[in-house]
Amino acid sequence: MVGGKPDKRETEEDAVKREVLEELGIQFVPQFYSERLDSSSVPNQPWRVYYFTGRFSGEIKPNPDEISEVTFVTREDLATLDIAFDHRERLTEYFEQAINQN
Repeated sequence: MVGGKPDKRETEEDAVKREVLEELGIQFVPQFYSERLDSSSVPNQPWRVYYFTGRFSGEIKPNPDEISEVTFVTREDLATLDIAFDHRERLTEYFEQAINQN
C-alpha cells in the first residue's frame, strides 16, 4: 500500500496520484474508498487516513528509495504476508466488501 501526506494546498486525490507516481512510476486514477482515524500509529497524535482504490497505467518501476517490494495479492495471500501497520485489516475489509458487492 502506497502512502504519504498531502503537500500544502494539495488534495488527498492529488497526493495519492503524486505518491503512486513517485513510489511506483505509474499514473494512477484514484477513487475514494474509505477514511479512518488512526489513533495507534503515533501515541497521542491521532490522524486521518484516506484510502483509495483506482486504476493505473504504465509499467510498475518501484523507486528503491521508497519501496522495498511490490506484489499483487489475493484475499487468500493475506494470512501469510508480513504487512506493516494495520494494512492486513484494511485489505481484508476491502476484499470482504468486494465479495459482498458481487
